[in-house]
Amino acid sequence: MTNPIKKLKSVSINKIASVAVFILLILLISNYAYASSETNRVYKLVNNLRLEKGKELLVVNEKLEKAAYLRVQDMFSKQYFDHFVINGLSPWDAIKVSGYDYNFAGENLAIGFTNEDNAFNAWVKSPTHYQNMLDSDYQEIGIAVVNGTMKGESKTLIVQLFASDGSKTKGAKSNNNQLNKVVGWIKSLFK
Repeated sequence: MTNPIKKLKSVSINKIASVAVFILLILLISNYAYASSETNRVYKLVNNLRLEKGKELLVVNEKLEKAAYLRVQDMFSKQYFDHFVINGLSPWDAIKVSGYDYNFAGENLAIGFTNEDNAFNAWVKSPTHYQNMLDSDYQEIGIAVVNGTMKGESKTLIVQLFASDGSKTKGAKSNNNQLNKVVGWIKSLFK
């Protein structure tokens, strides 16, 4: 029989802390009111853009809203602002944890803008963010707009998560085309 105390010592403190933070984030979600005037404004701006461009409107999905809120809380609690982070919750992990089974997913982030319109206008000017907002593979959206403290300063952080579970995707592009999108996006990071 192995000593349970020795097993416990072998688990790193970082892993325990990460699990504790993650559990805390899950508990916070149950108390969060997802629909706010700020999130509603972002939904309206994105869907108005899609309407102008002849795209189908995105449907608000509660699970994606939970995932967006998870991302915001993870970034504030661990003091980072990025799509990819070594010790943080990735967008794709957050989407899975929220219970959404996706085929396609994307994320837009914004921080420090004075209002939602300014953040939206910055996304429109960014080719990759603009592409996310208009991508026909995405059928649903979840948004979180949360005020918090980032590196000692009061900031508003916005997370947009776009996804499709596959059953709602009409005429989805081939996997090769999706791979080309990912490769193009990665290349754009190094320009």
